[in-house]
Amino acid sequence: MNINKILKQAQKLQEEAKKIQEQIAALSFEGESGGGKVKAVVNGEGVLLKITVDPQLLDSKDNDMIEDLIVVAVQAAQEKAKEASQSQFQKLGGNLGIPGMF
Repeated sequence: MNINKILKQAQKLQEEAKKIQEQIAALSFEGESGGGKVKAVVNGEGVLLKITVDPQLLDSKDNDMIEDLIVVAVQAAQEKAKEASQSQFQKLGGNLGIPGMF
C-alpha cells in the first residue's frame, strides 16, 4: 500500500473527527429523573449547562432525594451525549472502511 495514500486517509480521518467533535459539542442533551421533576441539560462534551428542579420537589425539603435525582438526571443527559458521539464516530469509521474503529 502507498504510504502517501495512508497519510492522506489519516489526515482526512483527523479532519472529519474534528468536525464531528465540533458538531456534537454544539448540541445539547437533556436527561431527567423523578418523572421529569428534575431535568439536566449538558452539551455534547457532557458539560452541565442547566438544571431545572420542580418547585414542588423543592418544597418537600428532602435534600438527599433531590441530590440523588439531580445526579441521575445529569448522568442520563451525559449518557445521551456520549451515545450520540459514539454513534457519529462509528459512522465515520464505517465510511472510511474501518469497522469498529471507535
